[in-house]
Amino acid sequence: MFTMLESYSLSFTPVSSYVTLDFEKIGLQMREILIHPALMLRHLRLEGIRNFPFYTLLSCYPNLQHLKLIHMHFDKSPTPKGMLPLKTIKLCSFTCGSADLTEAVTSQQLLSLQQYDGEPVFDVSRVKHLDITSNTRPELATGRAILLHLETIILRANVAAYSAIDLTGLGKLLLSSSRHLKEIMIFTDIGLAEGHDPLCGLCEELEVLGSHENILGALSFTLTTYFSNECSTGDEWGKLDQVIDKFEWPMLKDVSIEISVGQCLSPDSDSTSDEGNEVNFRRRLKTLPQRQLPRLFSKSRKGLKFRYSISDEYDF
Repeated sequence: MFTMLESYSLSFTPVSSYVTLDFEKIGLQMREILIHPALMLRHLRLEGIRNFPFYTLLSCYPNLQHLKLIHMHFDKSPTPKGMLPLKTIKLCSFTCGSADLTEAVTSQQLLSLQQYDGEPVFDVSRVKHLDITSNTRPELATGRAILLHLETIILRANVAAYSAIDLTGLGKLLLSSSRHLKEIMIFTDIGLAEGHDPLCGLCEELEVLGSHENILGALSFTLTTYFSNECSTGDEWGKLDQVIDKFEWPMLKDVSIEISVGQCLSPDSDSTSDEGNEVNFRRRLKTLPQRQLPRLFSKSRKGLKFRYSISDEYDF
């Protein structure tokens, strides 16, 4: 029965992603499925599990093509000799990382894993879809091999308060896949860091990519920030408008921007003043496309999808 499985997903998703489930506490039947050879398995998704004996189980999935590892913590005990797969596993899509767990497995750890003859356990040279989450910065220092044939790249950067995300170098890295790359999605959380570029250096990186032949068809940027940040002002949005307008971008049809703002107000603040500030803040957000993205706002070929939200939660 298990040998014919083509897709398997095992996840533990509590309220907080800081919490994980120990592998030994997973039901016996679920564990038996995982340790049973599944030669037909193509899709594997694991989420929120601690002390998972992943390296030991790799030999069970020799034909794996699509791998998702989210908030995963691997067993650090040595891999028994002979338990690694006999041949390199060739991946087509790869998702890895955690926004919160500092000890969660990283793509760099995973892709540096070698067989006993020195060959890599995973061949990522044909990966078309990459989704990386990091609690420091987009984790792309895993080698250029994973970027060669990308069609879709998703970067999720969630950093600590008072820190800034820096996308420096992304454009140069993506040049190797510019003739294949169809979509870029970036999700950032800039915490409480004030005075930082809300686009995290994206404009400069797009300029590098736009100056070369490319087939990029969709670009989306999702920013999570706080009421105390002036994310609706500054020149960076205007720079984005200029960069998109400056280059040909022959295939670019969709540009999407979403801003999610937490109020971050204290219970002792002046409610009247706060209400006035919020009204002005909402007005600036609502009119951001017309004020700072006029070219994108007016061109249907590179139509802009803009959305914003302000939460009603309070940070005491």
